[in-house]
Amino acid sequence: MRTIVHDVETLSLHDQVVRLIGRRWTNSVSCNLETNQGFVTNGWASSARSAPDIVGWAPYSGRNTPLWIAEVETEDTITEEKARNRWQNFSTMGVPLILFVPRGYKVLAQFHAARASLSIAGIYEYALNENELELT
Repeated sequence: MRTIVHDVETLSLHDQVVRLIGRRWTNSVSCNLETNQGFVTNGWASSARSAPDIVGWAPYSGRNTPLWIAEVETEDTITEEKARNRWQNFSTMGVPLILFVPRGYKVLAQFHAARASLSIAGIYEYALNENELELT
């Protein structure tokens, strides 16, 4: 018997949220959008390990210019270490940094960002219910 599993169900929670945000925002933002799921590189950095999860960009003077970047976090990745390393690296790119965190974790993300003296453009909370993304 052959089983076919929907690809969203086989992705990690992080990658599911990245994919769903990309799908939703593709039609609602006025720029191009690149998403980085797992170890799929998207051209914004030399490796997926250092690439932002989502990049809003526009062509400018023959180059793709990032307008904003976003990081998707899960319950176990909202840490001071993450804020001091990954978030801080992205905040120095000169474009707004947006965070997506699980519902109920916005205050913790704000706390870690403040301790690391980071300016975050926005923090959105998400919930994933039956492969439907809820953003607040």
